[in-house]
Amino acid sequence: MDILNRKFGILGFGIACLVITLQAVAMQKQHKTGAQNVASLLASPGVCEIPDDAVSCEMSVSFIWEMPQVESVCLWDSYHAKPLQCWHDAMTSTWQITFRGGQDREFFLKSHSSDEVYARTSIKVMGAIEQRLRARRRQGFWRIF
Repeated sequence: MDILNRKFGILGFGIACLVITLQAVAMQKQHKTGAQNVASLLASPGVCEIPDDAVSCEMSVSFIWEMPQVESVCLWDSYHAKPLQCWHDAMTSTWQITFRGGQDREFFLKSHSSDEVYARTSIKVMGAIEQRLRARRRQGFWRIF
């Protein structure tokens, strides 16, 4: 009887491990599928540095967006009443502008036919001193290692 309990105990443990592994694989697959159903919008670079002798910055910014399915969408700037650019029946695209500003600004990827916002991104505007302090903090972190 003792041998029988040991064999079934090992078998039960093996089955439990198999079930846990299969559940983990199913959860990973579900997580990956869910991530693919989300729209994305990226502004690169995301930080604009104001020179010491200026009140605003200027730089070339590339916007890259992607949708999970074909849509008609527009890129909006939080400072403008009209869209910057629209695309019809597209899943992905890039667009480049010259950014000029003295404050942080937010950008939205919205539906062409409604006010639904699919994705958002922002461009941070920093003074030169603030940018140097930020770089110094990052540099100091690596000195630990």
